[in-house]
Amino acid sequence: MKAKAKRNCIQLVCALLVLGLLFPALSQQTASAATKDVTTFGATGTGTSDDTAAIQSAINAAVSGDTVYFPAGTYYINASLLPKSGIKINGVSKTTAIIKFNGSSGAPMIYMPITSNIINVEISNLTLDGNSDPQAESGIEAHNGTGHNMHDLIVKNFVGLTTDFGPFGIWFEGTSGSMSYLKGVKNSTIADNTFTNIGTANEWGGAVRMGWGSTGNKVLRNTITNTGRGGIFAHDGSSGSTIQNNTVTGSGMSPDGEGLSIELTAFSGNAVIEDNSVDHWISLDESDYTAVRRNTVSDTSGVVKFIGLEAATTSNNIFTDNMVNGGQQIGLSVSNDGVKQHNYWAYNTVQNMVQWGVQIQGDTGAQYQYFYNNTIMTTQADHPAAEYPSDAGFGFRFNGNATYFTLDNNQIKNNEAAGIQVTSTTGVDKISFVNNTITGNTDQSIDQYPAAAADLEWSGNTVSGNGTNTQLTSRGFSNPKPTANYTAVTTAAVGATVTFTNTSTDNVSIGYSLWDFNDGIPATVTSPTHVFNKAGTYRVSLVVWDNLGRGARVTKNITITGGSPTPTPTATPTATPTPTVTPTPTPTPTPPPTIHLEAESYNSMSGINNVGDGINSCDNGDWVRFNNVNLTGKTTFKARIATQNSGRHLEVRLGSLTGTKVADITTINTSNLDQTLSAALSGATGTNDIWIKFVGNTVGELDWFEFQ
Repeated sequence: MKAKAKRNCIQLVCALLVLGLLFPALSQQTASAATKDVTTFGATGTGTSDDTAAIQSAINAAVSGDTVYFPAGTYYINASLLPKSGIKINGVSKTTAIIKFNGSSGAPMIYMPITSNIINVEISNLTLDGNSDPQAESGIEAHNGTGHNMHDLIVKNFVGLTTDFGPFGIWFEGTSGSMSYLKGVKNSTIADNTFTNIGTANEWGGAVRMGWGSTGNKVLRNTITNTGRGGIFAHDGSSGSTIQNNTVTGSGMSPDGEGLSIELTAFSGNAVIEDNSVDHWISLDESDYTAVRRNTVSDTSGVVKFIGLEAATTSNNIFTDNMVNGGQQIGLSVSNDGVKQHNYWAYNTVQNMVQWGVQIQGDTGAQYQYFYNNTIMTTQADHPAAEYPSDAGFGFRFNGNATYFTLDNNQIKNNEAAGIQVTSTTGVDKISFVNNTITGNTDQSIDQYPAAAADLEWSGNTVSGNGTNTQLTSRGFSNPKPTANYTAVTTAAVGATVTFTNTSTDNVSIGYSLWDFNDGIPATVTSPTHVFNKAGTYRVSLVVWDNLGRGARVTKNITITGGSPTPTPTATPTATPTPTVTPTPTPTPTPPPTIHLEAESYNSMSGINNVGDGINSCDNGDWVRFNNVNLTGKTTFKARIATQNSGRHLEVRLGSLTGTKVADITTINTSNLDQTLSAALSGATGTNDIWIKFVGNTVGELDWFEFQ
């Protein structure tokens, strides 16, 4: 060997040794992930001895990417278990791997303290049993972290102290008492868990609570039964939640329990609450820009709580396609002092309430509410649980201080008092009743409209079969209503950016716009864009109010197709050409310009975790496979990912896990925020089964893949 080459080799070895000393964690992370069986560290799992120290020893021995594993057994702990970043704490199954609390001082069973900045912890396939021990404060309590995944757990039997704030099954928390909302838990997932008997004697007992700046979290497909206060809560700056497909029963079992199945309060908006089945009360309080869609709120057991759907001091929300059926005093409520403006209520069904179908509470600040195509029916007048039995049975109730409301095309029928009640409380004015059907109500269609009110629109309403078929006469409103309209393509591809151009008109000006895309959160910009990430037909509604407060709406459909391009308008020719007859060739099928694959729509996988609208727990050697992907003409591979780890890889391989590699994305640290990364695609043509292989531990959470 030449001296220069030998010297360079020695320098390289030294540099590598220095890097290993400076960055030991990097060396550990690139090593193969290991499994730390808690029984090899001394845990017995017999249910007869304390296993806290042994389990913690297993956790301490794990490095990022490792799994701390619980075989079947019952493991008693007397203090909190303290995870480390990037590890997995998994049991053999959630019914047979049981951790049980037996402590002498208050503690959560699994704890990530505010000083630790722990990230990317997965906890799954375990039972966390509080053992009805008042010292067990919660199943999992986490602060100041991101990227956690708690799934397939049974969390049960937490009683707490009656003076406590809690207990909770899973509790994400930041710096309490601080309006800066620091050090919460962000971009984490709580999915496919079962919560039972959480603080049933405590007015605050709840399954999931996210507080003090815990943003961007997903609560998906959980089953929650028997809680002191209710099911799922986000408060104090915990915005951006996705709460979907959860089932909540037994809410509010404590003597003071209000029965709030889902509650967002204190600047916790920009959220999506969809497709949940709950027994009582979905509430938005000071939490704007939230979509409440396709939920069922119903309790037919005889238990009655307060409200079905509530907008309390909140604006710019949409409530659509919900069913509220029995078990509530009031179906829909607009309440509380403070601003409550520009909310859209549409396609909801409210039936069998025991007090009022809809109540506008009468507090100040209720304006610009648009009710369209709702059904309000069979409100009862003599239910023994009615809060105000002598004033029950009304379909739609105005109790003062409501202006610029529009009731458009609703059905108000078969209620056991009047269809519409306007109480003597002052402040009701400038209401539009348009094209409603008011029928079969025991008393009047509408009992009165205030003589002091200057403006009323009563037009096109069908009134029949009521105790008294009262019809009103329009008055005032010298200002005509606006006309709502917009333009947009009628079809677009999944993942494409669709522009909606507001073409609404008014005799003066349009003052405010509220958009419901039937997907994601509402928008209030004049002409927004939106990206639809699932194929289907979406009903897109625009509600506008003019500068003087009068409202109008329009609804159109857009069809989103997987992988299809956004249509390009065909130019109109300037002259009519002379036709030429030529043979029509048989067309060659052309693949779509963009192939969009939702990450969770794979045909098969290994190692990853499906969280319903994406995948995570993607570690070294894990993969997903998609069948029959036509890569002809494709030159770019893209992935939508949230991660804190750079230098990981997403490899695209043809035909098998070891097949030809045609693309390789190298990750960057996105601070666990969604970002699109891309890499060149080469050497791929025709239709193939493709494997997307993950290289490196804790690659990130994936939303979708695209080939362009």
